[in-house]
Parts: sequence; C-alpha cells; structure tokens
Amino acid sequence: MKSSFVIDLQRVLRKGITSIAVVLMHSYMYKNHEDRVGEIAQELGFKHVSLSSSVIPMVKAVPRGFTACSDAYLTPHIKNYLKGFSSGFKNNLKGVNVLFMQSDGGLTQMNSMGPP
Repeated sequence: MKSSFVIDLQRVLRKGITSIAVVLMHSYMYKNHEDRVGEIAQELGFKHVSLSSSVIPMVKAVPRGFTACSDAYLTPHIKNYLKGFSSGFKNNLKGVNVLFMQSDGGLTQMNSMGPP
C-alpha cells in the first residue's frame, strides 16, 4: 500500500513538475527523514530534488525553505544553460577549469553543478 505522500508526489509528477524542494521542520538537526523523502522522489522519477538540509543546514525552517525552493527552481535552468554554453566549445570544455560567479559573489566550478 502506498503512503499518501507517495501518491501526492506521483500526482505532482503527472502534472509535469520534475523538480522539487523538500523541507522538513527539524532536518537541520536530523536529516535522515528528509534524505529518505529525497530518495523516494528520485525513485519516482523527479529529475532534481533539493533537500533543505543539504542546501543550507540552518535552524530556521522558513529561510531554509526559501533557499531550497530557489535551488529546486533554478538548478535545472542553470544546468540547461551550462549544457548550451559548453556545447559551443571544443570537447564541451571537458578538462577545462571554468569558474562562474555565484549570487554571493563567490566563484564556483562549472562542473560543481553536476552533469548538464
């Protein structure tokens, strides 16, 4: 028997939504439940799962939720952009250290976003 949250996740997937944010109240301290929800979402077919405890492990749930939601929305778009960007170069920039500026002004490696 499927749990109601699995049925809800399947309903979301059927609507074409393939990226989600998972935010559980106390995951900053005990992230195992959030990890398990993320695993289930990936098993169901979600392409991107943003866990608040991984994105920003802080006590306050609302700011953690805002950050996880932003990550869930933006990461697929950024990966798509990077795929297009790198395709314009020889060997898709494989083996080249490419840095991008983040919103906080810091630099991150292009491949830190995962495969495009």
